[in-house]
Amino acid sequence: MKILSKLKDESGQAMILTLLCMTVLLGFVGFAADVGLLFRAKRNMQIAADSAAIAGAAELGYTDITTAGQDAAAQNGVTNGSHGAVVAINNGPLYGPHAGNAAYVEAIVSQPQHTFFIGPFATLFGGTASSLSSMTVTARAVATLGSSQGCVYTLGSSGADIDITGNATISLPNCGILDDSSSNNAMDLTGNVNVTAQSIGIVGNADDTGNINVSPTPVTGIAPAGNPLASLPSPTVPPSCTGSFSETGNWSGTISAGCYTTFNATGNVNVTLNPGVYIINGAFGGFTGNISLTGTGVTFYLLGSSNLTGNIAMNLSAPTSGTYNGILFYQPSSNTNSISLTGNAGSTLEGIIYAPSANVTYTGNSGSNVYTDFVVGSLTLTGNAGFNDYAAIAGNNTPLTSPRLVE
Repeated sequence: MKILSKLKDESGQAMILTLLCMTVLLGFVGFAADVGLLFRAKRNMQIAADSAAIAGAAELGYTDITTAGQDAAAQNGVTNGSHGAVVAINNGPLYGPHAGNAAYVEAIVSQPQHTFFIGPFATLFGGTASSLSSMTVTARAVATLGSSQGCVYTLGSSGADIDITGNATISLPNCGILDDSSSNNAMDLTGNVNVTAQSIGIVGNADDTGNINVSPTPVTGIAPAGNPLASLPSPTVPPSCTGSFSETGNWSGTISAGCYTTFNATGNVNVTLNPGVYIINGAFGGFTGNISLTGTGVTFYLLGSSNLTGNIAMNLSAPTSGTYNGILFYQPSSNTNSISLTGNAGSTLEGIIYAPSANVTYTGNSGSNVYTDFVVGSLTLTGNAGFNDYAAIAGNNTPLTSPRLVE
């Protein structure tokens, strides 16, 4: 009887069951902790991948896409080749809807993440701890270039950076206007003025008089935007610049890119410009009579004063590739001489006017076709001034772009 009573004794079973349950519970707690760490690693890996793709896309058109992408990933904690990390930059992507498209940059970032509990917990179910002691976490991102936030940048810190008078119609529905002046009349509008933009930001304030329609309402008190083309290299000016263009009377002909100390004409002069960079190391303008300037793929680098007013028919377009892609007029920051342009009837201007320290005055005509962006010290628009965003014809093939994630 004593033997039977001992066999029926259940004391101690609760402790055994408790220990078994605690083991399982602790295993699940450890499992949850490891999963949390893996999710955190995944988030950090995605940040690194996003930054790498954006940095690589910012260098599209240059040769350092991979370097830029890997440097950006390293700044976000994932260094290629360190602690098992791999940062692969592909131009174009290996996967997805943009596979093989060189207009896109793909970043694939991976790195082993150590686990603390999953491995030992797996042995309870017949697994091996070593096989799950770490797990590789991977993230992917794809970026490309799109239209930038702005297509009109006025960089002067005071005064009327944007001064519009007369009958002006400015249509920039897909980009913005950024005015760095802190003055109360930073944007000064007078007359019959219609301005439409994606956004309008002003460091100071706007002042208007007359029949003024501005959409959207400008946002004032913003931080200065800065120069979006500050990294653009200057053309090399040859030590011997002896070229000269000065024609009078009835003349028609073609000239080639190079360095010119003078560039003017009087009479009935029709000039065709071959593609390339025209360095004007002196006065550009002083045209009188009936002057026609025609050129495709041209950039004017202006080192002196510029006065392109009068009866001038200009049919000029910027290069669509190379270092000066999209740049029609380039005046370095060291040159503060103002630029005067007249868009006569029949004129066509396509490209960016870059003069970060100068005032640009543009007098328009309702018959001109102007697709141009401005990065200038200040901008004055008079007459029937009107222009459209250069990206409307160039698409994303313009230096005024910004990288953005698409996957």
